[in-house]
Amino acid sequence: MLGFMRAKLTAGDSQRRDAPFVDEPAPDTASGTRYLEWKPANEHAEALLRWLQGPRGRIGTISAADLQGIYGDVITALEWEPAPWQNVSSSFRKLIGRPKEYAQIKRVRTCVYRVPKAASGKAPLKAIAA
Repeated sequence: MLGFMRAKLTAGDSQRRDAPFVDEPAPDTASGTRYLEWKPANEHAEALLRWLQGPRGRIGTISAADLQGIYGDVITALEWEPAPWQNVSSSFRKLIGRPKEYAQIKRVRTCVYRVPKAASGKAPLKAIAA
């Protein structure tokens, strides 16, 4: 299962491209080690959309910077390993069905997303996290 693939990193490895990938054992409950769950970018985008369309979410126009911050909150709450933002944002745009848009925010041309209201019959966010 890909969810257990992790790179063993030591100091300075963040710059190395040849860091080996190994299968890590299951989380050790005695030591308290926890691993984040890996999910593909399209599932991250679906979770982000459902989070935004949820009871305390945000709909309407959201700047890319704000959406990226909200995405960080979502993956932290779901305990998912972060996916590259470019992949998540691309999948998110496909979900909302809108092309890339820009708006003037405080006299700065900014990438924005227009999040629609939730359609009826969508599964709640808890179903995604399960």
